[in-house]
Amino acid sequence: MTIGIRYSCALCGLEDVEVAVRLREPEEDVIQWMEKAVTPALGRDHFNRSPRCQPSTLTQVKIPVPPGTTMVGGPAVN
Repeated sequence: MTIGIRYSCALCGLEDVEVAVRLREPEEDVIQWMEKAVTPALGRDHFNRSPRCQPSTLTQVKIPVPPGTTMVGGPAVN
């Protein structure tokens, strides 16, 4: 299962691009998840869309937290 995370890049002008990223595991620390799943997925997507742009950071990273979600990056619990 995945979650749609959006990002923008001020350098090349990409805005609110959505990327599917795997959900965070229940025992996985949020920092670990960001480093192992989110950052690489956004970086690959950005490179594929804008290979000549090499930003040091992306901007406006948006991780949705839908109703029923008990942790950032986790699934909604019904």
